Amino acid sequence: MTFNMINTVANYIILFASGLSLLMALGQFRRNISRRNLSLVSLLFLTAFIHFFGYLVQTKNIYNVPHFFLIQFPVILSLGTSFIIFIEYFLNPKAEINSKYYFFYTPAVLSIFILFPFFIKSATYKIKLIHDFIDSGNSKVLQMAAIGSMIYNLGLLSFFWFRITKRKLVKLKENKIIAGLILIWFIMFFCMLIIFSTKHLEWITSINLIGVVNIYILYFQSLKHPAFTKENLQKYKKSSLENVNNQKIKEDLELAMKSEKLYTDEELTLKKLSQKLDLSVHQLSEFLNQEYGKNFNLFVNEYRVSAVKKMVLENMEGGITTIAFKSGFSSYSTFHKSFRKQTGMSPADFLKNNLKK
Repeated sequence: MTFNMINTVANYIILFASGLSLLMALGQFRRNISRRNLSLVSLLFLTAFIHFFGYLVQTKNIYNVPHFFLIQFPVILSLGTSFIIFIEYFLNPKAEINSKYYFFYTPAVLSIFILFPFFIKSATYKIKLIHDFIDSGNSKVLQMAAIGSMIYNLGLLSFFWFRITKRKLVKLKENKIIAGLILIWFIMFFCMLIIFSTKHLEWITSINLIGVVNIYILYFQSLKHPAFTKENLQKYKKSSLENVNNQKIKEDLELAMKSEKLYTDEELTLKKLSQKLDLSVHQLSEFLNQEYGKNFNLFVNEYRVSAVKKMVLENMEGGITTIAFKSGFSSYSTFHKSFRKQTGMSPADFLKNNLKK
């Protein structure tokens, strides 16, 4: 009796989390539509569906809505990709997401085409499939499809984690949240892999509860740190750029950096550059965030790294450290850190690769 009560409460928690995820997704449409917000909307809609589906399976209500069955496969195959695209946008809101990420939706798209003939089957046919997959465990094909979906998502998360740690992208104040979310998703997919492999589908509720933690983290972080689900650009409640010509600022800034090469001044500061452009420090800071999605140090150091690469490729005399100092870096450690972040390799590796050519 107690177990049934706990199971019932757990199912209602999952149902509530599914509704919360759906409401959070719909709430994003009240904000400025951007690729980052759309990536979050996609993730929340998919999460809402998969938790609702889990609720239907555990309560046996899936027999009442059999046409929901099989839709879970393209949804699950889309989850991992939607998650890593959202995290990429969160780590770098202004970035252009690498097109190869969208290629990772291919299995989900293929599954839709493969399953389409079954989508349009009768309710009676689908009820038999549900019975074979959930109650009797006789459907080897569906079992292998479920196992393959979990392995695919685990592979995606492993690839993504390796990529962002190698590029050292997880440096934000919220990096513990990002790492925690990735860990939760990894555990969730791994446990589902075990469940489908051993046919212990009665444990789906427990795994769904792990997913609920993920939704609540998103929800409470959106309340505590609005920037977690809103655009970083919204941190300027009242813009200091209302009465200035943004196009002129951009032209003057590019002139200062490209023609006058102010970045070569190792003592260049936000204040010094803002004075050069006849702006306040706050105005320049806001402009860099709005126009480039970068802070002052990142903006300037990218020019310096580009200058170093150019001089190396032109076989300029002097070691790479000397070239770095000529480009405006005040210390080798700052140069090495910035170079690796922008290029994905150390200065020594870059030099070695280009000496071979």
